[in-house]
Amino acid sequence: MAHKTLCTVSLPAFRTALRKALRIGAPIGAPIGAPIGGAATSVLMAAVFAVLAVNASPAMADTDADRARAALRAGEIVPLARVLDAVNRTYNGDVLDVELDHDDGQWIYEVKLLLPDGGVAKLKYDARTVALIKSKGAKLDSARKAP
Repeated sequence: MAHKTLCTVSLPAFRTALRKALRIGAPIGAPIGAPIGGAATSVLMAAVFAVLAVNASPAMADTDADRARAALRAGEIVPLARVLDAVNRTYNGDVLDVELDHDDGQWIYEVKLLLPDGGVAKLKYDARTVALIKSKGAKLDSARKAP
């Protein structure tokens, strides 16, 4: 998924629009379009950027890795290690590949597992709960570990 820029705004235009919206940062009696500066601007800009950073969603990230880290920090997914632990507790075999997908609003770990008999199984786990959503593969049941 490519990063899409929704809009671009110059810093002066951003400051003016923000000041118009909040009516702060300018000396009393200064016209709305007057430049703002000093400590009020620094505090205001720091607050705005802190809010933007805290509220950044995975959709705003630049790369797949950034989206995954943002989803992990937001509690939308569990760490990969928990999924791999669930696979290891349930099945015999070796993990070949893992993908993290975001489909229809749901994060899903897709795991390809090399089974002891040489077959390949595909397992899909809910990335938030580690619940097995779907599994397919010939002789997958024979690779299941005893409870």
